[in-house]
Amino acid sequence: MSQPKNKKFQYSPSKVKDALKAIDEGMKVATASKLYKVPRTTLRNKISGVSPKESTGHCGPRSVLGEQIEKKLVDWVLDCSSMGFPVTKENLCASVHKLIENADMESCKATFTNNRPGKKWYYGFLKRHKVLSQKHAEYVNRSRGSVTEEKIRNWFHEVSITLNDMDVLNDPNRIFNMDETSFFLAPKGELIIGPRGHHVYEESCNSDKDNVTTLFAVNAAGKFAPPLTLFKYARIPASLVKAAPPNWGIGKTENGWMTGESFFEYITNVFDPFLKEAEIPRPVVIFLDGHCSHLTLHLSRYCRENQIILVALHLNSTHILQPLDVAVFGPMKKMWKKIVQKWRFENNGTEISKSDVPSVLSQIITEPKMVANIRAGFRATGLFPFNVNNVDYSKIVVRSIPASTTVQTNEELQRHFSYIEKQIDPVLLDEFRATKRSNHEWEGNQEALLLFKFWRKIADEVEMHGASGNTDDILTDSIAPPSEDNQAENVSQNADRLNQNVDNIDIFSTRNSDIPSTPTNSLIPADISTTPTVFHIIQLLQYPTIVHLQCVSK
Repeated sequence: MSQPKNKKFQYSPSKVKDALKAIDEGMKVATASKLYKVPRTTLRNKISGVSPKESTGHCGPRSVLGEQIEKKLVDWVLDCSSMGFPVTKENLCASVHKLIENADMESCKATFTNNRPGKKWYYGFLKRHKVLSQKHAEYVNRSRGSVTEEKIRNWFHEVSITLNDMDVLNDPNRIFNMDETSFFLAPKGELIIGPRGHHVYEESCNSDKDNVTTLFAVNAAGKFAPPLTLFKYARIPASLVKAAPPNWGIGKTENGWMTGESFFEYITNVFDPFLKEAEIPRPVVIFLDGHCSHLTLHLSRYCRENQIILVALHLNSTHILQPLDVAVFGPMKKMWKKIVQKWRFENNGTEISKSDVPSVLSQIITEPKMVANIRAGFRATGLFPFNVNNVDYSKIVVRSIPASTTVQTNEELQRHFSYIEKQIDPVLLDEFRATKRSNHEWEGNQEALLLFKFWRKIADEVEMHGASGNTDDILTDSIAPPSEDNQAENVSQNADRLNQNVDNIDIFSTRNSDIPSTPTNSLIPADISTTPTVFHIIQLLQYPTIVHLQCVSK
């Protein structure tokens, strides 16, 4: 007969407490373990301080960072994922690395090599927090066919509700788009004239794969913020910095591509000073794609504190919604090819080098017609003027059904769902959302089982219809406050309804007349009293000193 597998915590916390008390009074550990049926290892760990003396339901030693910080990291990862900014292993470990470097956490510094967590901590972190799992993100180009007109219209609807009270969408100087692109040092040449029937070759010392990445930021008024050019250098040459135009951002990364650290440094060292110098009113909004290099824990907090709102464009729709992709990068690449060709003629065949890239690009972005291109890009994507009907839906592979009635239906469903969630205790609602994210069955208080099933059914219906609703913990009350009558009514209803038995599910049925007239769906955390962002902000410790990126001033 096979022995049953050992189960954790077959003893109560009171037994552990009694065993420790007996040991303090002189009883041997082995005797206390046998008498109170608590493992000897558990008792020894608690006596030595390896694990806490008070049982918290956690098996083994405490996490190095502590439960509170790890919980905030989990919330940040989930919120970023919900808003289209998936966090990678590199993002997570880099954020923890900076937290350790900038805080007095000697235990962490003694545990991690070079203050950076490794594989053991990373996989232990995932094991400790079952709500998270490691998975592959779906490739963008493969999914562009899944974008529908209905989804884009819903995205516009959510953004308009989120930013409505800040009046930021009416000022072209405060609406930005950011994205990076690569410029090849030996681009494919243009059409030439040569002898018929013979091949013609264009020699180049540069590889046809050599390229330099540059990040651009433009606003709806047609103005460029200082760009950032990244190089694959261990140390940036002084000659390169000297050759760069004034205020141009120069950075370095391991492979010359954009990273979360370099993007953070661009925002703090180049973009934010540009806003101050240009005297652009705050808050400002930046529309950008949800690539993992565009978000770190530190950037989230910095943006909140400096009234910079990051909004992720709808997934897989940058070819439709991103002004730089739609109207700027194409003409810019054509001008780049012409300048590279012209460069060789004017410099006795000498080819353009990496150090020349910033100065050449500065000529391109100062072309008068670039202003018109930028404005046309914002207009064609519907970002300014902010109008969902200006979007070119012909780029969608499969057109959805007419969205005029769909948006209205989704809005109504969203308002119903938001109203239902306001009647649920916030702590219980957080547990509902965490269970739904992990795709697990309800394991909490059994008295709330029926309520959870009811809530989950409505949440699934909201997602199925394309309305985002309040299914994530970043989706809470609207930034537009409800009327005083509705506020008083909600307070009294919350107290009454949450005290009723959850078996009376019909108390959550709603009619149109019961729904507050103020929209209740928003992407803004309810606990943020200052300028909000569209993803949850974690307030943690201190933040890093900028070391890699510099802004050239002359």
